[in-house]
Amino acid sequence: MPDIDPIALARSGSMSLEELFAATADLESKQEHDALLTLYRTWIASADIPDVPSSCWHNIGLLLLRKKDYFLAEQAIFNANKIDAESPILATALATIQSQPDYSKPDEVFYRLFDLARSGYISEHDMDMASRALNAPASLFIYFELMRLWLNNASSPKSAAHWLNFGLLAQNLDYPICARKAFLKAFDTAPCDSTIIDRILELDPSGEWSDRPGLLMRKRLLNPEEPSAAAIRQAGEYYIKNRERFVASGHGLGATWDNQARMMRDFIDTNTSVKSSVDFAIKIDFESRDRLSETDFAQALEMRADMERDYPHEKDVALYFSDSPIAPEDTVRRDGGVLVSKYLYYFARRIFKIANQIGKHDTIVDIGAGTGLHGLLWFLSGRLAPKTYIIVDIPESLYFSQLYLTAHLGEDQVGMVQDGGISPHLGKKVILVPVHEIESLYGLDIDVVTNFGSLQEMSEYWVDFYRGVLSRLNTRYFYSCNYFGQHAHSMHDSRNLWSARLSPEWRTYSIDLNPYFLRKISPTIVADHVFKKHDEPLGGKYLSSKFDELLHDRAVSLLNLFELLDVFRLTLSVDHAARIVKKFQNTYFKEVLFLARWLSSDAGAKLSPEMKDIVAKTRQRLTSQSNGGNDLFAWPERIIEKPAAPA
Repeated sequence: MPDIDPIALARSGSMSLEELFAATADLESKQEHDALLTLYRTWIASADIPDVPSSCWHNIGLLLLRKKDYFLAEQAIFNANKIDAESPILATALATIQSQPDYSKPDEVFYRLFDLARSGYISEHDMDMASRALNAPASLFIYFELMRLWLNNASSPKSAAHWLNFGLLAQNLDYPICARKAFLKAFDTAPCDSTIIDRILELDPSGEWSDRPGLLMRKRLLNPEEPSAAAIRQAGEYYIKNRERFVASGHGLGATWDNQARMMRDFIDTNTSVKSSVDFAIKIDFESRDRLSETDFAQALEMRADMERDYPHEKDVALYFSDSPIAPEDTVRRDGGVLVSKYLYYFARRIFKIANQIGKHDTIVDIGAGTGLHGLLWFLSGRLAPKTYIIVDIPESLYFSQLYLTAHLGEDQVGMVQDGGISPHLGKKVILVPVHEIESLYGLDIDVVTNFGSLQEMSEYWVDFYRGVLSRLNTRYFYSCNYFGQHAHSMHDSRNLWSARLSPEWRTYSIDLNPYFLRKISPTIVADHVFKKHDEPLGGKYLSSKFDELLHDRAVSLLNLFELLDVFRLTLSVDHAARIVKKFQNTYFKEVLFLARWLSSDAGAKLSPEMKDIVAKTRQRLTSQSNGGNDLFAWPERIIEKPAAPA
């Protein structure tokens, strides 16, 4: 192999088996035994273990025999024997080693360690003992061989620390390909550990290895940087400009949000850091965060296990999610390299649902993103990450998202829609769209629109506003996770009686009502609801038949109310609305009050006197409960057992 250093080629990991045999034959002919041994060792360290033929180990054994390194010579023959147990040549080689005049059997402990490592049942305690016994420079290759056998034959997965240490040992022995493989194994075990990512980036500063791309961005996501003073100033100026335009647009926020927006405005005027913005968001309950108790931590890890069980093909990605170091210390706790918070895996689970139920999600529009944690989790999700994440929100809220995602992604990856529309920002990871600029999205191909927990907090005006927006957006899917079936006297932070309520072209694609994974952390009932837009409406006869079946063949229950409302949403039939109210007149659901109010308008003018009386009494009872309710939460299993209040 003229002009090519065979050892360098082996070290690169690109030497084929045929090239190895040619190079070893050349070195053998030149009697360069030390180089020959180095070549074999380097090639094996860079090769996948199943691809190493027994002849390589056999030749290494003979070369080590020549150097009178009898212990490692024996281990090489034992490795060859594991591949080809019937070979008489290997038995002869072993007998030759053990018959040498100066042969003495090493400490029995080392024999036992190698045998156990080869079988895959060596304990971590034994490996710790070996690391102490073999820490001298002269023993590094013995320890390398032992670790290699242990990690590749282990009966159970090993920790990131073990793979990291093996990679460092391979680096020390100048086996870069072996080190790379070990570091990638460590990364797969703990993909949120910045130390491991740093080691990989030392080998490839571009961070774009084909099998684990985007590591530079991942490092930034896990280690946010305080935005520059100029970036914070720019966020403030963007807010001020959009606040003026929002007011001019004539939109109102409603009493609750107007009060919260006022507090945000006062804060924005004096803010100087992203950390203080997160702390403030939590203080005013703009971002829901609780102090993480031991019970919360255990439940969060249980939710991750549930994700891995329910989405086994995404198990590797479950470890990719981590909360931000910007979060208050008492709301997070480390599990390996992961910062775990109470709702981390509840949020992450939504990503799995979108990826698996909807599929393509290159472009996502999130209506109301809070401080931006959802966006962070999307970009931490590895192969599930979108190309573009668009946030639609009021100007005050966008300020918080802008600072948070700038800290995690960098200033050049966050676009701010202004006079030029969205086109100048396509290609950036995050695009901010003030709600009064929503029309800039109408020509864009969008894979899915999401709303998590904020439609429920909007006034009826905004629920109807987004109903119209979703009809005009070029998207097929809308994923809503919002309150459903609350009692009129216990609505908590709900500010409308029914959301999401979409136009008839949207049909339910999937529904998880009061999902079990949410019940673990909150008593609040939600509809985890995916809608799909259709071009052709369902036939009236089918919908009428379906409604009758649901009305008569199902018991009064939360699920039955949802199913009936879902048909009513498609028909907008006065008769359907009235029959739902009649069936549920003795319950406390806020959605029943919505229908009763709707029927009390001109919509119900042609109802029979009997039905008008039922509607009026239901509305009166639930309105009185809503106006002065006692805020006693009724648990799901008791929702229909309370007697009706006097009309």
